[in-house]
Amino acid sequence: MPDKMGATPQWVVSHCGARDRYQLPIALHEVGQLYRFVTDFYSPLDSPILGNLLKHAPLRLRSKLMRRYRDGLPSKFANDQKLTEAFKWIRTPVARDFELARMVSERAARIASDSGSSLLITSYNGWAAFPLLSKNTRKVLFQVHPHPWFLRDLYRSMEHEMNDGDGFLCESEMMVTDELLKRWGQESLDADIVVAASSFTRKSLLHVGVRPERIHVVPYGVDSRVFRNDVAFPIGKPKVLFVGQHTSRKGFRNLLDVWERLDNHHAELHITSGSCSSLPETRSGGPVVWHERLAVTGLVELMNQSDLLVLPSVAEGFGMVLLEALSCGTPVLCSDATAGPDLLKGWDERFLFTAGDWDGFALRLDYWLNNVGCLRKMRSSARNLAENQTWEKFRSNLRRACNSNVNSVHQS
Repeated sequence: MPDKMGATPQWVVSHCGARDRYQLPIALHEVGQLYRFVTDFYSPLDSPILGNLLKHAPLRLRSKLMRRYRDGLPSKFANDQKLTEAFKWIRTPVARDFELARMVSERAARIASDSGSSLLITSYNGWAAFPLLSKNTRKVLFQVHPHPWFLRDLYRSMEHEMNDGDGFLCESEMMVTDELLKRWGQESLDADIVVAASSFTRKSLLHVGVRPERIHVVPYGVDSRVFRNDVAFPIGKPKVLFVGQHTSRKGFRNLLDVWERLDNHHAELHITSGSCSSLPETRSGGPVVWHERLAVTGLVELMNQSDLLVLPSVAEGFGMVLLEALSCGTPVLCSDATAGPDLLKGWDERFLFTAGDWDGFALRLDYWLNNVGCLRKMRSSARNLAENQTWEKFRSNLRRACNSNVNSVHQS
């Protein structure tokens, strides 16, 4: 969309890693608005020379490089920190990630200011970029997680309710210093526009004082060609699936407690949560089947074979696994501290429960285990719901938030 002078706005987009498979920079590039994508590392696989060399490279190396490249994002638009990669590995994980994010963000700020471009940057990175921007630079923050001040308060309250204080100490919002947490939180207040993927994240932003007209909810999308519902289907005993890290934030131990309490021997709980080492075992209840980290094809098959996916988190920026499961035709049972309220509008209220209400979670899970026939009849409806949430729709709505609404903020 043209700016006030009639020119097409240009954007610098910045984040580390392959977040959301580069949907943010692709959203601006596909309409000719991307000036530079500033990141830690981006593979130049579209280079004729490198492409030929990689044909003979070890499979493991090629796989790693492929994870840092997308066909829709030419490498000529990337400005990365290749020369600092060696530096990363000689620091502690927390220090190297912090320092790398700071360097990437500061570089993004300089490029945006020098080129007269607007800046779209992910949360926990804007704090380093915003102070370096020229006065009139538009600042859009993509809030990946709920607001960090909100999260620290939430985790502290949950320490007592869940009797699991140690479990929350591993969350980044609990590990950082008060000074850095202050900076992480201030970036949301300093941004012209904050884009959030869920209403729960919006709620966290309102909680700390971000003006409502500056917040725009843009739900994520899903690739329904990858997460499809034609590879298998549930048969036999009811199967419940949990996908995610075994952390307190995800409600993992509470899930196991509820499963044990239900004592539902005619059902199976399947858990895929990375390594199976050091995971607790249930003492009773229905069978629990542990899976190592699965490739996408294996995860899709497991989702297709499951009757219900559960996500009992106490805080999620979105919860991509919800949309992926729905795209496979698998209904979901989740807390209201996820994207569930956004995705499940019009569905039976028994698919949602209040975060932290473990009795409510148990009641709903027990209901669906005893009504598995209803779940199996809902698979087409689940798939139809997910098909409306495309990545193309996400990118279009993101551009609308970045361009139209940022302009209105600057003109007000």
